[in-house]
Amino acid sequence: MNATGAFSLDQLMELAGLACAQTLAKVYSKDKYSRVLVCCGPGNQGGDGLVAARHLGMFGYKPTIYMPKVSFQIFTLSSSSANF
Repeated sequence: MNATGAFSLDQLMELAGLACAQTLAKVYSKDKYSRVLVCCGPGNQGGDGLVAARHLGMFGYKPTIYMPKVSFQIFTLSSSSANF
């Protein structure tokens, strides 16, 4: 498979988290549902959740992150690109 035009893991995580946050914002009004619980596992979807939480915060929601098992890999990826 050719890597030309391929997305990096960071870019895919950013796009997935943004899409999730945009969908939630479209369905749930922040005036009525301002608090959001974001549950993040230790895998790559956990990173997507952290990105979604960051975007939701920028959209005016109040995200709370529940991460029962912190993965060093996710922490490294998200802290290098997130501005929490």
